Amino acid sequence: MTILQKRLLWLRALSLLQIATICGTAFAASAMADITNYETEGNLKPTHRIGCATLAEIGNEITPADLALGFETCMQKQDYVPAVTLLAVMRLRAHFDTKRVTDKTAHGAGQVLTLNALSQLSERKKKFLSLTFERSLARGAETHTAICDHARSNGPPSYIPHYMIQHGLAAFKDKPGPALVDPFDANRAWQNSLTQYFKCS
Repeated sequence: MTILQKRLLWLRALSLLQIATICGTAFAASAMADITNYETEGNLKPTHRIGCATLAEIGNEITPADLALGFETCMQKQDYVPAVTLLAVMRLRAHFDTKRVTDKTAHGAGQVLTLNALSQLSERKKKFLSLTFERSLARGAETHTAICDHARSNGPPSYIPHYMIQHGLAAFKDKPGPALVDPFDANRAWQNSLTQYFKCS
């Protein structure tokens, strides 16, 4: 079986999983039993266990995969504002990582981390989370402002985004080529993510 065939099987498995989640059908679930999920080492994997961390505890070495795990811890405690904070920082850093990871097929890693985290929640928790998200991350809201201030003062992330690099098709190649854009202006890309994506004023 070629690398491309393995990847296509993985994508088919993901599509069937989405069908099973949305429709809840026994047919889709049984189809999944015949699919093997191929992943590369490090795909979407956390490197630190941060718990339900505060914003001040999030250093530049903390990856979106780490933040997704922290978000899940917060939601288990039903601490919605810290959960929203971690989710927002996760999305911000994932957006930045798409600027420096060369493989465009890997850029959906942030969305997948988000979907995986949200899929574990009950409808009641999703409702409370949505309300908290709207209040806390509106421009000018205290949480939104705090995240912008933290991001500006700390500067761009320092980790190598293996969680995203290993998520793309290039990770299945024998000779994938350079994983990161070089040269890369991290400060400029970070500022762009803050202003264009996260709407920091």
